[in-house]
Parts: sequence; C-alpha cells; structure tokens
Amino acid sequence: MPREAAIRAIEAVEMRHAFSNIALDSQIRKRGLHPQDIALATEITYGVLKNLRFLDELLSPFLRLPLENLNSFCRSALRVGAYQLLFLDRIPDHAALFETVNAVKRNRHRYTGLVNAVLRQVARRATPLKESLEGPITSISQLASRYSLPDDLAAGIVDRFGLEEATAYAQALQERPPVTLRVRDPVRRAEVVEKLRTAGISAVPTIYAPSGILITQGGAPAELEAVIERQAVVQDEASQLVGWYCAAQPGEQVADLCAGRGGKSFHLADLMNNQGMILATDLATSKLVQCRNTARRLGCTIIHTWPPLAEDSRLLEEPADGNLDDRAFLPPDPSLADASHQWSRWPLQDLVLLDAPCSGSGVMRRHPEIRWRLKPSRLEELTRLQAVLLEGAAPLVRPGGHLVYAVCSDLPGEGLRQIDRFLSLHPEFQRDPPPTQTIDWADLTSDRGDLVLLTHRHHTDGFFACRLVRND
Repeated sequence: MPREAAIRAIEAVEMRHAFSNIALDSQIRKRGLHPQDIALATEITYGVLKNLRFLDELLSPFLRLPLENLNSFCRSALRVGAYQLLFLDRIPDHAALFETVNAVKRNRHRYTGLVNAVLRQVARRATPLKESLEGPITSISQLASRYSLPDDLAAGIVDRFGLEEATAYAQALQERPPVTLRVRDPVRRAEVVEKLRTAGISAVPTIYAPSGILITQGGAPAELEAVIERQAVVQDEASQLVGWYCAAQPGEQVADLCAGRGGKSFHLADLMNNQGMILATDLATSKLVQCRNTARRLGCTIIHTWPPLAEDSRLLEEPADGNLDDRAFLPPDPSLADASHQWSRWPLQDLVLLDAPCSGSGVMRRHPEIRWRLKPSRLEELTRLQAVLLEGAAPLVRPGGHLVYAVCSDLPGEGLRQIDRFLSLHPEFQRDPPPTQTIDWADLTSDRGDLVLLTHRHHTDGFFACRLVRND
C-alpha cells in the first residue's frame, strides 16, 4: 500500500499539477496508512520527485516507446521501482520488485508485465547504475542530469555561484528538510529542548534563530507535547528569521499584507508581547479563517483579519503542511492587483510586512516539483505582481515606519532586482538594517543589509527580505 500511495501521489503531481505534500497527504488519509508505511511512502514519493530526470534517463534505454508515451500510472510505477532499487539499500531488490509489481497488478493489469520486465533489467544493472551517481561534477549538463534539474536552472545556478558551489546548491535540494519548531518564548528554548529529549525526541537548537529547535528524529509535529501545549509552533528557521528581521515592537500598528494562514503574524504577535495591533489580510478567505482560528488557539488577541470574518465562517480547505507557507504557490491573480486599493483605507502603519507571492524557489527541497515549474512566463507574471503589491504597500507606511518585503525565493529577479526597481521610484524609502541586540546578522545579510538565506549555506529554506524605512 505505501508504494501504491507513492505512485498515485507522483501521478497527481505530474498530471494534475498537484503539490507533493497535498497529493501525498491525500493518499495517506485515503488508505489509512500506519506510521511505518507513511514513512516509506514519503521517502519514495519525495525521492522520486527529487531524482525524476535521473530516473527517466535511466529507464529510457529499457523501453521501446518513449517514457512520456506510457500510461501515467505505469510511468510513475517504473520510477517508484527504479528509485527503490538504486537509492534504498535497506529494501531488498526482490521486495522492491515484488511490491511494486503487485501495486500495478492491483490497478492496471495490462502493464504488469512491462513493469516487471523493465525493473528486472534495472535490478540486474543496479551496481553500475549506482556508480554513475558517484564522482565529481565537471559540466552543467552533468549537474543537471545527476541532480535532476532543468537545463536552464542548472545553467542559472552555475552562472550565479560557479560550478563547485552550484553542486553544493544542487546537493542541498536533495536533502530531507528538517522539522523546525519556534518556541514562542525564546527564553524557554532550553527548557523545551530538554522536555523533548526527555520524551525521546532528538532535538537541538537552531544555529541562527534564537527561538528555533530542529527535530532531527522522532515524533510527528502535531503530536509533540510542546506543540500541543502551545509552547511552540512549527516554523522553518528562515521564516523565523524574517520575523526577527522585521523587529516589530510592542504597541505598534502592523499590517501583514499577504498573511496566508498567519505564520508570520503569530510570530510578530509573540515578539510584540501581544501588545499593539496586527491586521492580517489575504485573498483566500479559507486561509484567513484558519489564521483567525489559530490566533485564538494561541491567544494572539492582537491579530485581526481583514476583511473581518463572520463568526460562523468555516475552514474551506484542508490545511497544508504546517511547515510550509504555501502562499509561495498562489497563482498570479489579476484581482490581487486591485487588493491594494482596499489597503488605502487603513491607518498608517508602523510596520508593513509584504511576504509576497513568489516562485517558491527557496523551498525546492520541500517541493521538488517546483524546479519544473519555474517557467520564464510564470516568473514574469510573479515579478509584475510583486511590483504592484509593493506599490500598494508603500503608502501604508507612516513616516519613520518600516516596510519589509520578503519572498521565499533565492532568485535575484524576485529579490534584489525587485527592491532596486522599487527604490529607484521611491526616494522616500531607504534600506535600514535590523537591530543587532538579539541576532548577529553578519552571516545572514548582504553588504546592503538584505536578508539572504540559501539552503546550501545556511541549511534553512531559501529566503530574501529587505527592510526599508520611510523618511518623509
């Protein structure tokens, strides 16, 4: 059953453009998998998606027809089988073959023979195929093939970092992202770490964020005592650092313009000691409902959603992975450009956080399918949208107040170049580095003071943020 869940999830990602976490979660719930089976289905699903190009190139010589001409279920099954044979040493080849073929037999009898024959050939050649994963990277094409990257993405990271660092970048995308907690009261972090360890959970403090804990082994996030008791919430270290970078103060008036489910709003409320006011807004009403409900559960009484929600509002969609702020994948919507007109009715803000919709390139290790969706036309739409949102956010900032622009992207077009364009049009704004009383930002910021987080350097999600002060 875990292999069948993985096959179906991979098929949904490819054919219906689903996001991997949502597709896999749907399959897990549908089949009622036990924890051990969930772990295997998760390993296989993300392993296949992270090695998709490599697996496809490996399988093609064993097929008479091009892989893309096969039935989507058959194609996904071949990938699942090949991944187990080449990457999962703890599973015997015969078990990987038998279980994968059985999954096909239960669903698509006509493809059983083909899958069985191809995977047996892969198994016979497993040793030399595994050896092809070793050795130094000497070219862009080799980098793209080994780490399953589109050619243009591989060329782009080599252009930015050079081949050696680009290899480290690509390797980091293949790593399993950790579960990271944010302790709501940073003073209690050591206490929470010890409590987790006493419960048999492997936990260590994060390197940069003074509120973070890495869960290195054991325990589903929602079942951790610290989460249940509301001492901590699930939040990646990069996202936590954006909250600290904002430097919100108790008593301030704050606007979170693309709040999503409210992860950063909750952090700002904790940093403000629940004193002041936070206006959280988003186009998706269902996300605002979850934001409101979670704010109440956490006791963040200073958070108010905009537009205000009726008390009988219900959550309209299943929540996604709590470790991911999935607004990164909000499709460009022309109506979003009009949302900024509503903001003009608000009072001027001490702090405006614009965590804008973006490509999500910084979270490719969590969502490997993103690498195949970074199309130039998509990026152009997003950068136009980000520019519109920045224009709408600027008038909300009071003189002396701050505007923080953030994206979970490491692409210059969505980060540095977006800010350079904005500043060329708005001389009333200038960069203002964050205070250093709590965090030494030297390893996390550029020479301009922008927050620049890269997975291969900081072992966090990729993020860009810029803190601007309004002078007029």
